[in-house]
Order: sequence, then C-alpha cells, then structure tokens
Amino acid sequence: FFQNLNIKMHFEDEETCQMHDLMHDLAQMVGDECLLVDSPSEYVNENIRHVGIVNNSEAVLRSASLSNTPSHLRSYVKFEKYLGYSILPISDFDGNISSLRRLRVLFLKDKRYESLPESVGELIHLRYLKVCVDAHYLPEGITKLRYLQILDLEGSLNLRELPREFYRLTSLKHLRLRAEGLVSVNTSLIDMPPRFGELTSLQSLDRFIVGENNGLDALSGMNLAETL
Repeated sequence: FFQNLNIKMHFEDEETCQMHDLMHDLAQMVGDECLLVDSPSEYVNENIRHVGIVNNSEAVLRSASLSNTPSHLRSYVKFEKYLGYSILPISDFDGNISSLRRLRVLFLKDKRYESLPESVGELIHLRYLKVCVDAHYLPEGITKLRYLQILDLEGSLNLRELPREFYRLTSLKHLRLRAEGLVSVNTSLIDMPPRFGELTSLQSLDRFIVGENNGLDALSGMNLAETL
C-alpha cells in the first residue's frame, strides 16, 4: 500500500513511515484472524479465519491439516517456495469440504488428478477460483458458484470444454484461459459453452472460440472492457 502511494504521489524514497494509532489498532485486530504456520507447534485456534502454510514439512502439514482447522475458515493456502503463489492439493480439499464452506478464494493445483471433485459446487461463497489440473472437463457443480467473480484456468492445459450450464455463473467478471506471459493458446478447448453470451457481467476474456454453440454475435451483448 505504501509503495503504491509513494509511486502515485511522487514522494521521495522513504525507508520508514509513521502509522496512525487507529490504523495500527485495525491492523492488529485483522491480524488476530490470520496465522502463518511455520512449525508444528503453532496451533490453529477458533479465532483464526485465514491460514497460510509457509513450511511444507510433513510435521507442519499434519499439525495444520484441514481436519484440525475451524469450520469457519475463510482461506487455507500453502505457499510454493519458488512459484510465488499458494496452492491446495485436491487430495486435501475433497475430504475436508466441511471446513471450507466459507472460503472466498481457492487455488486448486494437483497434476495427478484428471478431474475436479463435484463437491466444489458446495463452496457457494467462492469469489476467486484458480484451477491447475490435468482435467479434460470441469464438473457441472461448478456452475452452482453464483457469486464467483474470477475463474482462472490458465494452468489447465488439457481442458477440452466448459460445463454446458456455464451461463449460470452470472456474477463472473473475469475468465482466464491463457497462461500468463504466453501469446499462444495453451488449452485444448474446442468450443465455448451454450448461451455464453448471457454472461453479461463478464469484463475480461482472453480467448473466445467461434464454434457450433456460439458465433461472434454472442459477444455483442457483453460488456467486455478488455480486448481479446
């Protein structure tokens, strides 16, 4: 935040800054709900809403497993040491769905799996879903995520088609089908799902396929703010 403010306001480079007491109190209050787990001795208590695992040793993963976390968890992520983003293996996800029902953000990454669990549709509060698996198809259950705003499929290189009732994702604003930094297409998609043009909340789309289900006219009623 301070770096962005410094750039926008053209301040001189500052190494320190003074924080108002009210801002400090707010940061502490919010921080009480967050926990970064770096050792097996750290306990996920009932006040914790956001868990981040920064040490992927077996002992740490066992102590902070989903079965040991509160049911009101909002985020549960494991930070990859070199990739710079957080992931949750599907093997952890599918067996602990009851601990994840209030999640807003979820990254699913596991190349050992060729499909997503149908139970992903039970996470009705999801706003951001990133999927990186070897799946050829996404489960129809994903269309139950009526509050989903961002769907990132850039890591699912073998995806052939989207669910037929994809149009039910009426809150979807951003759909990503292309790998970051790549100009060429990186998926095996052969067509867009039927009634794709009904996604009128969609603001950004990095790829559109003209096929049997949709022609270019499907884009005419959409409010895309970014160029394909």
